[in-house]
Amino acid sequence: MIYVIACVAAIAGLLFGYDEGIIAGALAPLHAQFRIAPLEEGLMTASVPLGALAGAVAGGWLAAPWGRRRLLLAAGVLFICGALVCATAPSILVISLGRLLLGLAIGLAAMIAPLYISETAPAAQRGMLVSIYQLAITL
Repeated sequence: MIYVIACVAAIAGLLFGYDEGIIAGALAPLHAQFRIAPLEEGLMTASVPLGALAGAVAGGWLAAPWGRRRLLLAAGVLFICGALVCATAPSILVISLGRLLLGLAIGLAAMIAPLYISETAPAAQRGMLVSIYQLAITL
């Protein structure tokens, strides 16, 4: 059961890695559709790490009062909302806002998922199971 918990929590890492990797391939079609200025491209690209910074800080403060599972669920909801905003965005500003939501989710998940895995894993397997999250980022 602990392997299932670790793999489900590691999905957050997979989403993080996917989101970071996909923007490079998405820029060309976005340039064709929206005629993006360099400042807009920078804003769109930087919105994920800025959101992740805020999400990680918030995750640190909220981990004890809200609990790890609730925060992982909140990160999942933010991932879904951010993806929906990006998918239906009529402009680069809206895409940037959607990516900011994705960044919040990434920051929350990056703070909470390894912590949750380490707290639920037996001591003998803790290092291996926590590294599943890090591995998922690179997949």
